[in-house]
Amino acid sequence: MFKLPRVAVGTVQPAADVVPMVWALSSLFERSGLHVQVYQSKARFGKRDGGHTICGLTARHLDSWLMSPELCHETFVHGSRGADLALVLGQYQPGHCGPSAGGDLDTLCAWLDLPQLVVIDVTQLRDCQILQLPADTAGLLLDRVARTELPRWQTILEPLAGVPVLGALPRMDAERAMIEGFAAGDSPSRCLCEVLAGRLTETLQLRQLFGVMQCAALPHANGAHFQAGTKLAGLRVAVAYDEAFHCYFPDVLDLLELQGALVRDFSPLRDETLPAKTDIVYFGCGHPHRFAQALAANQCLALALRNHVCRGRRLYAEGGGLAYLCRYLHMPSGERLPMAGVMPAIADYTGDDPAPEPTEITVSRDSWLAPRGAKLRGYCNSTWEIRPAGPLVSHSGRPGRPADLVAHQQALGGRLQLNFAAQPDFLRRFSAAGVDPARSTLVQ
Repeated sequence: MFKLPRVAVGTVQPAADVVPMVWALSSLFERSGLHVQVYQSKARFGKRDGGHTICGLTARHLDSWLMSPELCHETFVHGSRGADLALVLGQYQPGHCGPSAGGDLDTLCAWLDLPQLVVIDVTQLRDCQILQLPADTAGLLLDRVARTELPRWQTILEPLAGVPVLGALPRMDAERAMIEGFAAGDSPSRCLCEVLAGRLTETLQLRQLFGVMQCAALPHANGAHFQAGTKLAGLRVAVAYDEAFHCYFPDVLDLLELQGALVRDFSPLRDETLPAKTDIVYFGCGHPHRFAQALAANQCLALALRNHVCRGRRLYAEGGGLAYLCRYLHMPSGERLPMAGVMPAIADYTGDDPAPEPTEITVSRDSWLAPRGAKLRGYCNSTWEIRPAGPLVSHSGRPGRPADLVAHQQALGGRLQLNFAAQPDFLRRFSAAGVDPARSTLVQ
């Protein structure tokens, strides 16, 4: 059996933000000597991730839309192996049915036997408003409440909910303005997290909260998804990783290494060459618009990437990684900057930062990533619009969205954030080694 204190932390208010509360809780637990693993309830990259600052660990991802109950269970056990407790955060949707919104926190709670804490932003409550709480709510955490007002809110909410208020965060206007001003990819300072934890400590019923988290042990995962092997022995994967590109699903990198691949990172901002003998280059999502001048100046690496593809070797990129591989990046100001030039396309930065939306595409052409007719599920990053500027081949069967999956020679890229660990068949194809000109999408 796998015994781990765990809890879901979510809200039923569409406009409420659970991130400050999760940062406060995580920092408080770490201060108590407990190692925390945070999970997102959707396999997509959020605007803010405080996990590395607080716990030394980036957030991991679960997703009921992408994963079976068995794979979700195995992924949770694997990701939590070095933790003392786990927090799974997201949005509750009591009574919601259907996959239209992607991963569902309520479903994860059922699959993983998670106690449910509900964060309520009291400034969003209206007179006579009745909140529909999850059936198994174990406690409430109040947000933006003055300490002098806490007894009044407890008197109002505890009888209605039938569960205790376990703690509250005050308004903290200066700190929240700082959080809301974060750009995509920013992380909080340790000082900010400590301040949040300190204010939560003033009201938190810590012993009662620990009691909630002491739930039943989970059976050990029976699957072999994360077992070590040698299927990828000898494969060399170069992962673009620096301030501009750092959005990767940890489970994907874990699986590559567990199966024997040599995973090495390089910096598109600073390195002039790829790691020696690279078989496949992997670009995850990122924020190239924030570092466009530095990326444009590194033409040595751009040449190395073009040479890699011209030799028939493979490259995969998504989101901001795909934008960097285009010939030019267009900013909303009208500025145009040269990028790597691997893809005959232009990337338009929309200036928006919407949450990636669940998307399924049917692959329209064979490639080394997926056969024609295969279905790919992920979360579409609409921060970028991709416009062909040459022989760019669409592999997306999604009507009106040809740039959601595109190819040029052996380079493939898309706007979808794809968690290959949740789609093992695609991971096996993604990580196949070597030059494979027979399956090339080469366009003269």
